[in-house]
Amino acid sequence: MKLYKCRLIPLILTVFIAFSTTKAFSQDKSASPASEATAAVWDLENLSKSTISDETIIALTQHIRIKVFSILPDYRWIERGRIKEVLDEQKFQASGCTDQSCAVEMGQLLGARKMVTGSLSKTGSTYNLTLSVIDIETGLVDKNASEICSDCTESQLYQLAEKTVLALSGRSSPQIKPVKPAYTGPLVKKGRINLDINFPGAGFRYFLSDKTAVEARGQFETVSAKVPGVDNNNKGTAVRVYEARIYRYTASSRSALQPYFCLEGDYINFNSTYSDGKGYATGIFGGIEYFLGRGFSVQTDIGATYIEIKDTNTAFTDSGIDYIMNFGINIYLNK
Repeated sequence: MKLYKCRLIPLILTVFIAFSTTKAFSQDKSASPASEATAAVWDLENLSKSTISDETIIALTQHIRIKVFSILPDYRWIERGRIKEVLDEQKFQASGCTDQSCAVEMGQLLGARKMVTGSLSKTGSTYNLTLSVIDIETGLVDKNASEICSDCTESQLYQLAEKTVLALSGRSSPQIKPVKPAYTGPLVKKGRINLDINFPGAGFRYFLSDKTAVEARGQFETVSAKVPGVDNNNKGTAVRVYEARIYRYTASSRSALQPYFCLEGDYINFNSTYSDGKGYATGIFGGIEYFLGRGFSVQTDIGATYIEIKDTNTAFTDSGIDYIMNFGINIYLNK
């Protein structure tokens, strides 16, 4: 009898210890963070592989992963690296997992309560993003949202993702702000008009074609030319020059650096205390116009000009060739 009791006690102790250990392990497992309500976001399905890169899909999925936290605030979200680690351990073939049943199976392996899946497609310049929240226990879709972005660039996909996540949460979604593309058209082209500011005058230039422009401008200056003992009270000679130019540009119309040559014809009028007169001039110039922006440029040119003037009071005339350098800035008034 004593032998029986001695054998029974260790057996009872063994069963008690095993039961206690199992219970403690069960309690510890249920209290572990892994068994808390978790959710995971799986990579978007790329429905337009020929026009949407894998890098874009990965970046957009990560953006969505951050934004969907607000939809299920009571859930712990499984990090993408951990998702991959678990699926690799379970030898789960994640590539090609696009349907609802596959997402449920994946969620079960991850121990997740919710899975967020979606797809991105592109037709022309229109993107379509669809997101779904799947309940792993029931296998049903809890929420579903789909949004489109017409005439979209890749930089606007993040706005599209935020709009879709907001729709998924049941909140109103803002309109996607259009991105105004940078103008890449010609800088010199038919129909453009600019205001030419040059010392000491100004004018307007109009482009007859992508290579040819005409310009009308005026220059007004007072020239001091005193003769000792004769014109001490002379306040100077007021000179007015009315110019007409025709330009010919030689570079590509899109180039910021625009070489040109031009022909110029001038009507000259001058008057002072002792002299009044008029004259004419014609010349040829070569120069460069450089565009600092779509609507602003600087230019300089140099050329030889034949000038002939006549004093109407004395009938005195003079003529000759002069070399002139011009500097100016241009403000373009239209595209």
